[in-house]
Amino acid sequence: MSLLGELAKLIVGANLVKSAVNGMGENMPRRGEIAELPSARGPMKIKIKHVFTLEDKMVEIIKLANKGKLDPEIRRFVAGCLTDRCGNDWCHKERDYDDEIRTVFNAVRENVRYTGDIWSVDTFQHPVRTLELGIADCDDASVIIASCLMSIGYPIRFRVIRTVNSSDWNHIFVLCGRPPRDPKQWVSLDATVKKPAGWYPPKSMIRATKDFAP
Repeated sequence: MSLLGELAKLIVGANLVKSAVNGMGENMPRRGEIAELPSARGPMKIKIKHVFTLEDKMVEIIKLANKGKLDPEIRRFVAGCLTDRCGNDWCHKERDYDDEIRTVFNAVRENVRYTGDIWSVDTFQHPVRTLELGIADCDDASVIIASCLMSIGYPIRFRVIRTVNSSDWNHIFVLCGRPPRDPKQWVSLDATVKKPAGWYPPKSMIRATKDFAP
């Protein structure tokens, strides 16, 4: 799905279920359903969970991002993005926060293809599963970006928007704080569009916004 989701969602990751919100997106069932995979590296088993509000859904998304930031595979992925050598120096300079954020964002874009959810099921997946599968919709893309950046010390927020033609909250992306210890700016990161780090949807598209912090 290109926006936050149908009422029902299936979680394709480890130990988390995506919360589906009543009335979100297209092809929506009447009740929210989410599926949980017991392990990011284990067999894909499904558990169904019913949720009914945006806030409930965001609780599950935040749990998933917080699990991801502690996963060694996520930190290994980020390390691989940042540790190239250029002669006797690092290609990505230390404490160049803009470059770090941009490099991690671009790596996710290069390794994860935007792909919709299971039909009529709002699907959440552990960020390691996202790397393994190479596919994600807007909330899974937001979770992996958030997990990667939090794993190296950046504060993040999830911004949820309602577009002008929608009655529901229908899209999510990440805001990353820089510098990390005392953010003066929040960089918009939306990996579901072919736009660079820092791109923000036009104000003419947005009816309302809500922010959620891990």
